[in-house]
Amino acid sequence: MATASLSAVEIARSLRAIIDDSPDVSVLLNKVTQIDNGRKAVITENGHYSYDSLVLATGAGTSYFV
Repeated sequence: MATASLSAVEIARSLRAIIDDSPDVSVLLNKVTQIDNGRKAVITENGHYSYDSLVLATGAGTSYFV
C-alpha cells in the first residue's frame, strides 16, 4: 500500500484563489452585526456593504486524514 503526506494546500484551493479572476465577486472576513434584507445591505463592525446576491459562510475547520 502506498501512502503520502499532503498538506491542506495540496488538497484544497482557497476560496480567494478560486474566484481571484472574478472582478464582480468580493470575499470579506468581518463580523456582521446586521443584515438589512429590504435594502440588500450587510452592516459590519467596519462598514456597510450592499449586495445583489449574498452568500454567508459561518466558518469551518478542516480535519484532513484525522
